[in-house]
Amino acid sequence: MIPTSLSLTNFRSWRQLDLDLRQGVHALTGPNGAGKSSILTAVEYALYGRAQGAARLATRTDDPASAPTTVELEFEHRGDSYRARRTITPKGAQKVDLEKWTWRTHSASWEPYAAGGVRDIQDAIDTLLGVDATIFRATSYIAQGDASNFTAADRADRRRLLARVLRLDDWQERHEHARDDRRDLELQYRSLNDEHDRLRLDLQATSGARDRARECNQAVEDARRAVTDTGHLLNLVETALAEARDAKHRRDQAHVVWASAREHARRQAAACATVQADIDRLTERLDQRDHTLLLADQVPVLEADLAARAAERERWHERVRVQDELDRGHDEHARLNQAAETAHRALVKARVDTDPECPTCGQHVRDDAHTRTILALEREWQRACEAALAAAAPLPELARRLAALPTEPPEPADTIEARLRTARSAVAEVAALDEVARELDSRHHQLSIAETERRNADNALEQAASLLAHADEQLAEHDLAGRERDHTDARDHADRARATEIQAERDLAAAAQLLRRHVETEQRLRTVTADLADVAHRSLVLQHVERAFSPAGIPTLILENQAIPQIEAEANRILHDLGAGYQVELRTQAVTQSGRPVDALDIVVRTMDGHEATYEDHSGGERTRIDLALRIALARLLATRHGTQLRYLAIDEPDGLDAQGMQALARVLTGLNEWDVILLVSHHPDLQGSFDQVITIEKTRDGSRLTGRDREGEGVAA
Repeated sequence: MIPTSLSLTNFRSWRQLDLDLRQGVHALTGPNGAGKSSILTAVEYALYGRAQGAARLATRTDDPASAPTTVELEFEHRGDSYRARRTITPKGAQKVDLEKWTWRTHSASWEPYAAGGVRDIQDAIDTLLGVDATIFRATSYIAQGDASNFTAADRADRRRLLARVLRLDDWQERHEHARDDRRDLELQYRSLNDEHDRLRLDLQATSGARDRARECNQAVEDARRAVTDTGHLLNLVETALAEARDAKHRRDQAHVVWASAREHARRQAAACATVQADIDRLTERLDQRDHTLLLADQVPVLEADLAARAAERERWHERVRVQDELDRGHDEHARLNQAAETAHRALVKARVDTDPECPTCGQHVRDDAHTRTILALEREWQRACEAALAAAAPLPELARRLAALPTEPPEPADTIEARLRTARSAVAEVAALDEVARELDSRHHQLSIAETERRNADNALEQAASLLAHADEQLAEHDLAGRERDHTDARDHADRARATEIQAERDLAAAAQLLRRHVETEQRLRTVTADLADVAHRSLVLQHVERAFSPAGIPTLILENQAIPQIEAEANRILHDLGAGYQVELRTQAVTQSGRPVDALDIVVRTMDGHEATYEDHSGGERTRIDLALRIALARLLATRHGTQLRYLAIDEPDGLDAQGMQALARVLTGLNEWDVILLVSHHPDLQGSFDQVITIEKTRDGSRLTGRDREGEGVAA
């Protein structure tokens, strides 16, 4: 990563800054509070969103424009150009963008390199640079007062920091992966070993599979020959049985014909008997014809007697009705007479009563009311008399009619009706007797035909009986029962032979399956044996890899054989250039009070005469030289690491160096070729002659301002 330009808007003491960063060592000089450190802070903030005094990144809140704070850093990395921009709104909201200069066919422009929120884009920056904020602050950016962070830390923190710079955690991940893979292989080896043992047992269990298969194959061939032999015998027996069954069929047909002829003869005999019975019955009916004619002649006389008897019954019924009506009239007349007498007595009583009283309340009734009562009683008596006269008027006529009607009921007509029914039946019988005579002639003709048919049926029955006897003789010759027994025996032999064949085939299939299992087990055993050897070899390799990737393996080799010697050599070279009369030594092993060795990273200062001293035994200027030497050596280690390419170094106000020490530091920095851009912040004016590129910053009433460069910026005072 090589910074190429930095732009600030409303950042700390800078209202506006556009700074091109050329290759080489840049000295940022100026008085205290001029805004020098803000430039280094801005670079860190643009990349990682963190900085010292982060709460005071924005300009003062009394800014009338209330414009947002913007930090924009353009840098090159691995041959491509990128731009990181962070914005802080007046309300404190932060936004970050990462863009890449992209060439198209006919144009080029800044296009988004990463998308998402602040965390997503920050992860993209860390991945792009290969360095996070902690490593950046520990190596490439020596902030003001942070030069001693590495040397002042305890031995464990120094070792952890150096491990992070060297990315030894990656080896730990590889170590864990190798360990997990080895454990998986061990599980696989145990599984394969169990399978190997099981396969050996299966192989022993199926050792006789080939012999069993040969035996079963021979048994199948023998069973198939037996099936063929019994099949031929069964065919012969079935042929004889078919002939016997054919004779049985012919005998059954002859029996059917005989039974049919016998039934036909029986029916013809029955038909003759039926016709003869009809003739006898019809003859008997014709013999009673004279008696039937005599009965038929009595129908008119019996009908006249029956009509007279019906008239007598009607006159008797009329007498009963008149008698009932006369009795009701007498009853009604008596009732009405009684009512008239009651009304007359009430009228007489009312007329003779001179002081009438109300029958309800007992009070005296007035004369006019009494008169109205008498008149009402007179009308009631008159109506009762009239009704009695009207009821008595029809009674004489009814008595006269009753006297003219018979006084005794007529005799019943049942006998006459029975005789009439018999006579009428005789009339119908006379009409039917003529038809009976014609039917009798027809029956004589039918009887003649039926007797002819009966004689023919008897002849057919004799012929069918002869055929049946011949069929019985043929059936006896073929002995159907014996043929069926032979067929049953032959079928049983054939079924047993087939069952033996099926069982033999099943045994052969089982033996073949057992043989296949045996062969497959052999093949699988060879495969498992090879896999066991392969897994054992791979597990052994992974054991070596696991030990190599463990903290005591490659990481220790990198740390002790590469990193520590490189840091010591570079730090001692820088100390020599800074005019120090001592060297540093980094020791990775220490002994606890109990005598147990532990991993550490101790700093030992050794004088030229071989005496050792601690870091704390030296003066402030000497410690500053040691701090700067180790930090620059650590930064150089990171800059030269494969895959990092962080070619930027920033040092802010190294404390404890006198003018001679600052001049020596300037010579050291100008001699470093691993960084394309080096920024040194100092307020010493003596440094202006030590660098080819000096950026002078002054503090004005309006804020920070650049001098000594072609471009300048102005800002709000810090």
